[in-house]
Amino acid sequence: MKVMYSVEQKRVAVATYRRYKSYVRTLRLLGYPSHHVLFDWARGSKPGRRKPIALAAYHKLFGGAQARGRQSHACRGQGR
Repeated sequence: MKVMYSVEQKRVAVATYRRYKSYVRTLRLLGYPSHHVLFDWARGSKPGRRKPIALAAYHKLFGGAQARGRQSHACRGQGR
C-alpha cells in the first residue's frame, strides 16, 4: 500500500530533519514518514543521484565475490 503525503507534510518533515540533523529524532517527533521516505526527501531523491550512504558502504565492505561467498557459505550451512 502506497502512502501519500501532502506537500506541507513533506516540507515540515524535511525542515524538522534539517533542524535536528537526525532521522530518528525527526521520525519520533512527527510519527511519519518511514525512514526510507524521509531519507529520499532529505537527499532530494532524483534519478542518477548517489546511492544511499549505508548501501554504498555495504557494497564497499561486502561487495562482489565476498558477498556472494558469504551467501553461498550461509546456504551450505543450511544444507542447500
